[in-house]
Amino acid sequence: MKKKKWIAPASCLVILALLLALYFILKNQNMEKEEETETAESVIGIGEEKATGIQFTVEGQQYSFIKEGDTWKKEDEVDFPVDQEKMSTLITTFTGLTADRTLTDISSLEEYGLDDPVNSVTLTGSDENQVTLHIGDKNKDTSDTYLYMNEDKSTVYVTGTDCEEALPDTLMDLAQSESFPSVTSTNITEVEVNNGGNIYTLTKDDSSNWQVSDNTGKGYSAEYQTVSTLNSTIAGMTFAGLADIQTEDLGRYGLEYPAAVIHVTYTEEVEAEKTEESESTDSSGGESDEEAQNETVIKELDIYVGAQDEEGNYYVRVGQSSQIHLMSESSFTGILDVKAEDFWSKSLGYTSVSQVNKMEITYQGETREIFRKTEETAATYTSGEEELNADKVNSFFSAFSNMAAQSKDLSLTAEGSPELTIEVYTDGGNHKVIFTPYNENFYLSVDTEGRPGLVNKNTVKNLIESYLAIFE
Repeated sequence: MKKKKWIAPASCLVILALLLALYFILKNQNMEKEEETETAESVIGIGEEKATGIQFTVEGQQYSFIKEGDTWKKEDEVDFPVDQEKMSTLITTFTGLTADRTLTDISSLEEYGLDDPVNSVTLTGSDENQVTLHIGDKNKDTSDTYLYMNEDKSTVYVTGTDCEEALPDTLMDLAQSESFPSVTSTNITEVEVNNGGNIYTLTKDDSSNWQVSDNTGKGYSAEYQTVSTLNSTIAGMTFAGLADIQTEDLGRYGLEYPAAVIHVTYTEEVEAEKTEESESTDSSGGESDEEAQNETVIKELDIYVGAQDEEGNYYVRVGQSSQIHLMSESSFTGILDVKAEDFWSKSLGYTSVSQVNKMEITYQGETREIFRKTEETAATYTSGEEELNADKVNSFFSAFSNMAAQSKDLSLTAEGSPELTIEVYTDGGNHKVIFTPYNENFYLSVDTEGRPGLVNKNTVKNLIESYLAIFE
């Protein structure tokens, strides 16, 4: 009996030993396995300050950049305007690359997208040591990137850095782009737009009023707010991207014969050049304030607008620059989609009552004159020998001076005779507006510049009533 008692425990120990042996045998069989190192480790081994070269592929073409002194250059095109800040960021990204995990004993790269890498980046150090990173897929769940280094295809590194995003989409993404010229909207004095033969010119006069002219050169008063909006649009222009750094093939971008040309004249405050006399004055304690140091100069800006790309952006060239840029379609809203008439002032009255010397009103064929005279602080109005009620005259003139047409169009005409004509006499000239019935909703107005327009019928009727009330 005693012999049988120890047989069962001994059997259990034997079975346990066999199971442990089987476990270790299976663990060490020649099958693919992945050993993961969870601690982040540096991959490159080339510090940012020691990097002297980088090579990668963009749009199917391989490019190399080298560092000379503190400056990065395109190896086969030393005049290429490399954006030093962007290149520095790119170098920092790849020299500082770390692996969050390391997968070893890899027999197939396909599941990591490394059998056909999306890109390969080669970094060169100051000691001529080179490291090549082959970039694969991104993990769909973690967005980590898989890569292997040099020719070691048995080890895959997993990094949280989005390597593909760090690389430029196009070569131009690494070029130093010019900035759009700085223009202040209030400093613009003239804008000329030629959009496929549709020409209009906006000009600011000495009184800061705007005139607009069309293809014929005929000028009309322009609506201040409409012009101000256009000027703000120009001042707010920015480039959406850099398309090319050479102008040898302008036709490719529709710029050999531009679809539109925008010419802008503006003023700018610049520091005055010092003469020997001014330097002598400064040194002797003379006038040296900021106003004396600056002067206003006139500058010009030409914007050539070419074809549109697939996203609707326009190719543009500024002046004689060698760079071709992209600008959004919305950048030209209110510039290329308008004509001279769209800038016309809708106002009819123009004048303030303080400028009036006389008004001549013809209603239904009867003409009356109203004279205005200022005595001390009060103004009096007379018609013939009759002194008129000043409040009623002011009310009438206020209604007239605030009138505006809903639209103006040179093609508008009306049949019949004018019902109301108002001519205002001032020291600066005369202003005449004619009202003729147009239809059941509108009167046709012709302003002092000869532009026909449509005015709401009730607005004109109220004006007539306020006029008749003066003589009740």
